[in-house]
Amino acid sequence: MKLNALWSLVLTLLSLSLLNAQQIGRCGVGIEDGMKIIEGLEENKKFLAETAFPRADKLYVPLIFNLVSKNEGEGRLDESTIFAQICRLNADYLDADMVFYVKEINYLISNGLYTNPTSSASFNTMINNKGAGVNIFVCERAQHPDEDGQGGTTLGYYSPSGDYIVCRKEEIVSANGTLTHEIGHFFDMPHTFFGWECQTVDGYTYDPAVHGNPLTITNAPCSGGGFNIPVELMDGSNCSTAADRICDTPPGYNFPFSNGFGGPCGTSQDCFDKNGDLVIPMANNVMGYFDGCSSFEFTPDQISLMRADFLSPGRAYIRSSYEPNEALVDPNVAMTGFSPADFETAENYNGVLISWNEVAGADTYFLRITDGAETFQYYTDKTEHYETNLSPGKQYFWFIIPHNETSMCHEGSGVLRFITGSGTTSTKDLISGIDAIALFPNPASIGESVNLYVEAKQIKDIKISLLTINGQTLNVKAQHQITTGENTITIPTSNISSGVYFLRISSDNETTLRKLIIE
Repeated sequence: MKLNALWSLVLTLLSLSLLNAQQIGRCGVGIEDGMKIIEGLEENKKFLAETAFPRADKLYVPLIFNLVSKNEGEGRLDESTIFAQICRLNADYLDADMVFYVKEINYLISNGLYTNPTSSASFNTMINNKGAGVNIFVCERAQHPDEDGQGGTTLGYYSPSGDYIVCRKEEIVSANGTLTHEIGHFFDMPHTFFGWECQTVDGYTYDPAVHGNPLTITNAPCSGGGFNIPVELMDGSNCSTAADRICDTPPGYNFPFSNGFGGPCGTSQDCFDKNGDLVIPMANNVMGYFDGCSSFEFTPDQISLMRADFLSPGRAYIRSSYEPNEALVDPNVAMTGFSPADFETAENYNGVLISWNEVAGADTYFLRITDGAETFQYYTDKTEHYETNLSPGKQYFWFIIPHNETSMCHEGSGVLRFITGSGTTSTKDLISGIDAIALFPNPASIGESVNLYVEAKQIKDIKISLLTINGQTLNVKAQHQITTGENTITIPTSNISSGVYFLRISSDNETTLRKLIIE
């Protein structure tokens, strides 16, 4: 894949860092959508009571990321930033035995959706671009532009009517808890403070001058429009019918947006319910708004109900028999074996072999190469890539991220640099159906195996011979079938001394030679 947009190394490195705290802001799920979530929650309660679930089973959740850009193709989130977000999600849902994996990454171009996903036109665009998974649309904003700064910035929201999630791209870049929170809504988790999303004329949610302390109101401020939301009491006597209707989440009155009661990971002063009991919210609950906690979590009841939602008839479209690779790509094990080495000058420019050592657990490697003006990025299941699109005498930056579908916590190689030389590889001296041939390492040490890299357009049978500089044949590798794409064939050199040799590759009536140096 070739990208003609400026790549910011600083942004990329920032996006790979994992932050633990939720950003101050608000969720765009309001009372109307919140009541739809409550309806789904009640259905899940009934489903959970009537159905026996094997709690030990892991649930595999497919994610479909839709990365939105402006009409000019600008502003789209870089897909490598998704890795840290998957790492965060799988950590946050670990206790729920819910495993997230990337099923698809799509690219959408729409000025309207990019800047105003709440419009009716944007709604239709998202409905028409949904797939069989949790659909996440990553945009510049998660609200109408005129709403910026009014009661906090909307970081993301789940739409029950559209069954999709919208998230600001900054939230994905910083890999904070916003997407964890919105996926909770997707699985019919209400806010723990449901009913306190509304604001007073002064812009507060809970205000003792309006609501009392102890509280003097029975129904939450957002009640109305044909429904009442009881204020939850600390003694748990109305927990199944008040606020989020989940009994192991204590009450809270949206204190982070209150008049003077919000603090870092907890309240800054005491608040008492109508019975006079001190309200002690669960500040580190994922479905709340508190910031500054070292970690965030779900309660056991929340976990049971989310799992029930996943297994319910209405979620059949995201379930399948597919089980993604769950091998650990250990982020504490550093990558090694980089070639070209950092700041090394390559001999050629139109044929540079980039390689690295295998990383345990990884079945895919994300490679990016850039000179700042032109960027190339690839996914490969091999530990090398032969790049033919570079210019002579330029410095290029590159990095590798090893991963699999579920394990994306490795920060990768870090940024490495190499400079292209002025030499060229023979691109015309090729066999038909073969795009590139390279030997590495070259030069090689005595006894060191040499790898023959072949990039083919089609399946072909080739014959490989090792010749001396005088044309004497030393050994012949039997007929070898190469497949479409990248192939690597090991050439043993244990029985030859130092010197200059040639590797002869033949197929049908065509032959080509490559020089090999043994030191």
